[in-house]
Amino acid sequence: MVRLLLLQRQRFPGDTVMSRDVLLVEANPSVSKLIFNIFHDQVPEVHVQVAATSSDALDYLFRTGPFVNRNSPVFPALIMLDLNLPQTSGLSLLEIIKTYARTRVIPIVMIAESTDTYSVSDGYRRGASAWLVKSGDRQRFINDVIHTAIYWMKVNGAVPAEGPTGTGSDGSVKA
Repeated sequence: MVRLLLLQRQRFPGDTVMSRDVLLVEANPSVSKLIFNIFHDQVPEVHVQVAATSSDALDYLFRTGPFVNRNSPVFPALIMLDLNLPQTSGLSLLEIIKTYARTRVIPIVMIAESTDTYSVSDGYRRGASAWLVKSGDRQRFINDVIHTAIYWMKVNGAVPAEGPTGTGSDGSVKA
C-alpha cells in the first residue's frame, strides 16, 4: 500500500499555513466515497470537502450558503473536479473558478470517464491543471488518485483567503 507523504515547504516570513484541504466536486456518490476513503486511509491529515454540485462547490469556495461560517483562512490546496456534473458542467465550473483572481491559482484536476480530445483541449484552455481518468481498473484509479495528490499537494502552497497580493477580497485588482 502506498502512503502519501506531504512535505512541508520551507516557511518564510508572511507565509500562510500550508492548506491541507482538497475540494472534491463529484456527482457520483460511489466515486466521491472512493476518493474520500483514499485520502482518509492514505493521508488522514488532509481534509476532503465533498461537493456534489457546482453550486455546492462555489458556496464552499466563496463562503456562501451553508459555508458562510467556514473559518478556514486558506483556499483548498487542490480541487478535483468531475467533468460531468448536474446543473453546470465541470468545464463551465472550471471556467468560473478561473475567472476570479483569488481562486485562479488553485490547481484543478479534472476527473473524467475518458479523455476525449475535445474535452481535454477545452479543459486546458479553460485552466485545468491535469486530467485523471476514472479507470475501470479500481487499483489503477486508486494509484492515479494517490500520485496526482502527491504531485499537487507537494508543489502547491496555500492560497490566502484575501487573494494573491495585489487583489482585494472580491478579486478586484488593487492599484
